Amino acid sequence: MAGIASRFSEAATDWWLQLATKPMQIETATGAANPGLLNLIREKFRSTTYEVDQLRRLQHLKWNENSPLVEFNVNFDQTLRDAQQQNADPNILIDYYCRTLPSDLAISVRSALDQATVFNPALKTLENAMKMAIQSNSTLVETKASISSTIIDEKICSKCGKKGHVARFCNSYSILEAAVKSAKQI
Repeated sequence: MAGIASRFSEAATDWWLQLATKPMQIETATGAANPGLLNLIREKFRSTTYEVDQLRRLQHLKWNENSPLVEFNVNFDQTLRDAQQQNADPNILIDYYCRTLPSDLAISVRSALDQATVFNPALKTLENAMKMAIQSNSTLVETKASISSTIIDEKICSKCGKKGHVARFCNSYSILEAAVKSAKQI
């Protein structure tokens, strides 16, 4: 392993010394007139297989609802850059992103984007889609919690006849249980 690192270090040093113009920034947008250091390193040393693997990963990426959406957005954005897709058409990027989300959230994001871009088409960006996903997700979570509590409040126990719970969680005795209990005591 040390031999590989040593050879890479030598190759990187040779490349750096032969570079006619040294980069002035760490990273720049792809295709910039004066590419940044990281852009040059990626161009010189990263294999195309890596980019293809990242594109494949991007196409199969899914958000796990147990992890924060903000964290997922950062991971999605990094994978997008690693796959060299950050400058793709915004519609394609939004489509990639929405496919990573649960269907109800994806529908909400697409709908919000469509409404926002009626008056200003420039708003149709991946960044706005990510912001809308975070807002929509918190709204959906609140709505699901509200519906869930409403459903529980409306349930009627078949054991005691009271609202707000079901028989398996009922603490009161049914008439039959009371009769059986009194029969056991006799």
